[in-house]
Amino acid sequence: MEGAHYPGNDVWNPGHAFLYTDGTGIRDLNNLIDPSLGWELLRANAINDQGQIVGLGALSGIGTHAFRYDHGNVKDLGSFGGLISYALGMNNRGDVVVASSFARCSTLMIAG
Repeated sequence: MEGAHYPGNDVWNPGHAFLYTDGTGIRDLNNLIDPSLGWELLRANAINDQGQIVGLGALSGIGTHAFRYDHGNVKDLGSFGGLISYALGMNNRGDVVVASSFARCSTLMIAG
């Protein structure tokens, strides 16, 4: 299971993306990545059978972008010309559906 958790009662806190498994419980994805990458992963929206997770996060100096998390590595999926993007879903091949503040439709990114 993936999603977002909101620490404390701070309604203005956007929360953090998390991964839940029966074996480890809830794990904040931000604790699983190198802090020097500049990411704060805010929301996880989908996970595939390979354990890849997509969602949205704040990238230092860049803005809020869609990301793909893959076992400790984070890839910026871009913004398609807008200020904000977010990943909506992903299949087992790693193809990702991304929405952008610029595009008037969702975009399918083919893995590769």
